[in-house]
Amino acid sequence: MTDSLLNLPNLPWVIQSEIIYVLCNYKKNQDHKQIKPSDLFDVAGVSRAWRQATKASSSICWYVNMDIYYLQDYRLHSENPLSLLSGLSHTVNVSIFYPTSGRTKRNKEYADTHLEWFKEHIVNRISLLSIDKEETSEWLDIFNSSQTITQSLKEMSKFNDIYSVPLELYHGLTKVYLDFAMTPCKEICRVLKSCHNLLSLTIDVTECQDLKDADMVKLFSSIPRNITKLRWGSQQYKPPYISHVQPLPFHLLPKSIQHLYIWDPSQCTREYIEHVQANSTTISSISQRGISTQQSIDFLSSPSSTIKRLHLSLQEQTPFSITGKPLVPASLEILKLEVKRYIDLSDQIDCIFKSSGPLPNLHTIIADPLESSQSLRVIDFYAVSFTTSFDQGIDSLLTAITNSSSVERLYFRRSLTNPNYIVDLIKNYIPSIKYMSLASTVLQQNNDMIIFNLKNCLEIDLSSYNLKGKLIKEI
Repeated sequence: MTDSLLNLPNLPWVIQSEIIYVLCNYKKNQDHKQIKPSDLFDVAGVSRAWRQATKASSSICWYVNMDIYYLQDYRLHSENPLSLLSGLSHTVNVSIFYPTSGRTKRNKEYADTHLEWFKEHIVNRISLLSIDKEETSEWLDIFNSSQTITQSLKEMSKFNDIYSVPLELYHGLTKVYLDFAMTPCKEICRVLKSCHNLLSLTIDVTECQDLKDADMVKLFSSIPRNITKLRWGSQQYKPPYISHVQPLPFHLLPKSIQHLYIWDPSQCTREYIEHVQANSTTISSISQRGISTQQSIDFLSSPSSTIKRLHLSLQEQTPFSITGKPLVPASLEILKLEVKRYIDLSDQIDCIFKSSGPLPNLHTIIADPLESSQSLRVIDFYAVSFTTSFDQGIDSLLTAITNSSSVERLYFRRSLTNPNYIVDLIKNYIPSIKYMSLASTVLQQNNDMIIFNLKNCLEIDLSSYNLKGKLIKEI
């Protein structure tokens, strides 16, 4: 890109500025949800003028971990006139998880002695705040002393001690994750009622074992009325889970919810099912942990279901035969499937992919393990490691991808300690000529790998991906 731009004769600066602005703000795709600092380096490296324009155009979010980085170093770097941090539009993501560690305490001392700088360049730019432990109260006092933080702060994650967070910090949030522990209902409701602009709420009250049915009525009534996404409970479910509260008062939930994820398996009750069905015009995405009753099967596979996205976690065998029964609705478009390892759940897998009909709308499966579907466009793996049997089966997998008339992309999420892992497998197991239609890229931020089936990507713009040519180019 750089050489071709420099060779353009007398390209007007107004056009160059527009190019820079687009590259700094719109070089995105479904795998790059946000512009990263590394995305700007090539743009800023064209010339000094381009570097200054990049700083002015960029609105990216910089990550500031108080437990890892020194504020003094951050300031030294940001005040360098060539630094991309010296622009006016960027925001910061601040995290504090170990407030008593030496590095974090040193940063607190620096913030206290350089308070005006800290407020102007950190506090007033915070868009996301992640905090833990009760010792963060002194940090929160500084954050809350800024009159503009409620305008910039949009997301927050708070764990354990909730009392240290000033209620004012919740006012402008659009997304929050709250993990309550031994917190009385009154305090939980106070926090929820302080979230005036909330759209996405993740709330876990697993450790609040004193909550009763009457408390749940108050709690559900306090959930902000405009939210569109609710995650109730921890995805890593561990009983007991306030099991004495049966059922939850789902009828008190806001009617605006589109994505409803309830991670307590005991709450797939008649009241829950009736709530989802009564709000079928708005609720399009749900979760289901385990399939243990005929009621849950009938609910999931209902022909009248309008559910488009299902997060299904299979943890154990069903207590009765389900052979030949459908498990997911025909309306399904995206299926995220979790399967507990070392348990034979093949009957449930068969019911999903063989007994649920053709699933004409299904286009994406995010799963481990994976069963094929002729309508698939996207296959998304998430695994920490792969077994030897997977290594030996890579030939069959890539053959299926190559021969597919629909599959566009195959993902390996955060599973590659070595980005060349899959390429190395190809070298070991398969002749290169078989896979000339495949190309790959590695997403550096998470070490995720994507394999594209180029013959099915003719209508997809791949220009924002850093493709390395054919998958087996160097073999």
